[in-house]
Amino acid sequence: MHVDALIIGGGPTGLFLGCALAARGIRFRVLEKRLKTVEHSRSIGIHPPSLEAFDDLDLVKPILAAGHQLNHGVMHHNHRPLAGIDFSGINRRFPFVITLPQSQTETILAQALEQRAPGVLLRGREVTHLSGNEIHCQNGERYSAEWIIGCDGKHSQVRKLAGIAFPGAPYPEEFIMGDFSHTTENSSIASKRDSANIHLCEQGLVESFPLPNQRRRIVAYRANLEADASAETFCEEIQKRIGVDLSQEENFMLSAFTVERYLADTFVKNNVLLAGDAAHVLSPIGGQGMNLGWLDAMTLAKEFPDFKTYAQRRRICARKAIKRAETNMFIARPTAIRLKVAVTSCALRFPSAWLRRRMAEQFTMRGLE
Repeated sequence: MHVDALIIGGGPTGLFLGCALAARGIRFRVLEKRLKTVEHSRSIGIHPPSLEAFDDLDLVKPILAAGHQLNHGVMHHNHRPLAGIDFSGINRRFPFVITLPQSQTETILAQALEQRAPGVLLRGREVTHLSGNEIHCQNGERYSAEWIIGCDGKHSQVRKLAGIAFPGAPYPEEFIMGDFSHTTENSSIASKRDSANIHLCEQGLVESFPLPNQRRRIVAYRANLEADASAETFCEEIQKRIGVDLSQEENFMLSAFTVERYLADTFVKNNVLLAGDAAHVLSPIGGQGMNLGWLDAMTLAKEFPDFKTYAQRRRICARKAIKRAETNMFIARPTAIRLKVAVTSCALRFPSAWLRRRMAEQFTMRGLE
C-alpha cells in the first residue's frame, strides 16, 4: 500500500505527528522497531507551547488529568531560597508546566492514535534500507510513501540512510537523575508540591521537580558521584549539597546521563524529512528536547505536503533552544557560584515585570513555536 507519509519512529514525536496527520485526513503509517513503550521515565516536562499544540488536536485533557501542574520555580543557595519565578502570566490557556513521565505520555499518545487512525502504528518494524520512496524493514516487509519522515531519535536510521550529516559532540558535564517518593513535608525540596526547586551548589546544580503519584524527580551534577552510584550514595550526596534527607524515601529509578549537542545539516532532503531528536539533540537540562520535537511535528503537519519553510524555521528554533540549553548548562557547572547567585538573585528580584516575565518565558519555551 502506498501512502502519503511514512513516519519512522513511534516515540513522542512520531506518535504526536501521527495524531496531527490523522486530523488532516492524510494517509500514513507509523513504523516502530520497539514492541512496547519503554517504561523508563526519561523526559518529564510538557511546556505551554506543547500544551497548546495538544489542545489544538483535542489531546490535552488526558495529559492534564495524568500529569502534575507546576506553577512556579524557586532558586536556592546554601539551603536558603533566593527568589522565585512565577509562571502565571506566561500563557493565557496554560500558565504552567505539566510534569508527566515520558512513558505515560507515550501511552496516552498511542491510545489517541489508535482511536483516530486504527492500525496505523506498526510495531516490530526496524528500518534497514531506503530506496527512493520505499522503505525496507528487517522482517522483509516493504512500505512506500510520497514522504519519509524520520522521528527515530538520536541514532536515526532514516537520517543515516538519507546521507544527512549530524555534526555535534558531547559536553564534558555528566548528571545523575533519580525518581523518589515524596513524603517528607518539612524540607525545602518538598516545601511546595507545585514548585520546581533549583539549587546552586559548590558541587554543582541540583534540580527537583514534582511528579504525579507523590513522587519527585531529582537531577544532580555528577561531580564526585560515580556513574553507577547506589541510591544510598546518591541520597548522602544530596543531603550534603542541599540538606534534604531522602534516605527514608523509596527510590524508583536512578540513572546517569551525559549531555550532547547535535544539529542536522538539513531537516529536508529530497523526499526525506526529520523531526525531533533525529533532527536535533540538546542538553536535557531545561527540558526542551521532547517539546521541541512536538513543535517540529505540528509545523510539519500544518505545512504538509509543501515544506518550503519547514527546514529553515525549525532549524532556527533548534539553534535558539540549543543556546538556551547551554545557558542552563553554564548555571549547572560548579564554577563561579557566588557570581551566579548574585546575578540570578538580582535578575529574579528585579522590579521590572517585563524582565521577570521574560525569564519565565525562557524556562517555558516561549519563542520556539
